[in-house]
Amino acid sequence: MIRQKLLDRITFIRSRENKINNKNTTTKTFFNFSYKRYRFHFGIFIICDHIIEAKGLSLPPQHCEVPSPIVMSDNRYECGLHFFKKYPDGIVFVQNENGDLIPKIQQQNKQLHANLTFDRWIKKESKLIFSSRTGISYNLRYIVCNSNRKLRPGRTHIYHKLMNYFQFTPSPNPKTAKKQHIRFEHSCHRILSQEVIKPGAVSSISTKLAAAKKRRFLFLPSQKFTTPLKHLCYKKTVNIPKQKNYNFTIPHYFGTNANTTN
Repeated sequence: MIRQKLLDRITFIRSRENKINNKNTTTKTFFNFSYKRYRFHFGIFIICDHIIEAKGLSLPPQHCEVPSPIVMSDNRYECGLHFFKKYPDGIVFVQNENGDLIPKIQQQNKQLHANLTFDRWIKKESKLIFSSRTGISYNLRYIVCNSNRKLRPGRTHIYHKLMNYFQFTPSPNPKTAKKQHIRFEHSCHRILSQEVIKPGAVSSISTKLAAAKKRRFLFLPSQKFTTPLKHLCYKKTVNIPKQKNYNFTIPHYFGTNANTTN
């Protein structure tokens, strides 16, 4: 049994290493299990092989012999200490003239992500969020709620996330669907039980919707919420922002009559 699991682990590792994509999904090089009071770990030894230089000492460089606990696509693997030294930024792949995917050297910073968010907003791109654990799904896209007018104090966020079109789609597998129903009902009970009922009042749909809104919890198709993107804010709150004050594109730069909430 252990031998077969090790052979399967080799197959998983090779499959992950040979993939070429920009995802940071990891595959473990080991597996573990418990027997009585003991915990066993078995895995495939993949050496880190990072070159360690002794600065200030007359010692030759040495290779790190610590095993790598994970592997990633495009043959990325190192030990936990040296992984982010070798791969400080995420890998983005682009197509060359032949249509092949090749790594693109691109620095990950706030400006890049702000422009990417702007591009998704201007194109009205929506993303389907799906949870296979609970069987729920909803749409998410970026909107701008306070563009083209003076900003009020406390409302400095550039973008908001709009979450709507909730759906509950259980798995066709009866056993999986039963587990999804139980998990979804537990989530509903945990959130909706926090409703605030005023003295003399009783529990109602409005109090439950208020509790769900406070926790940004979707459980009905008619619901929709917005939540601010807190890491992208305007610098000033008294005047209409100007593009020259920012090193990334802001929504105000694209006209004063555009409907930015759509």
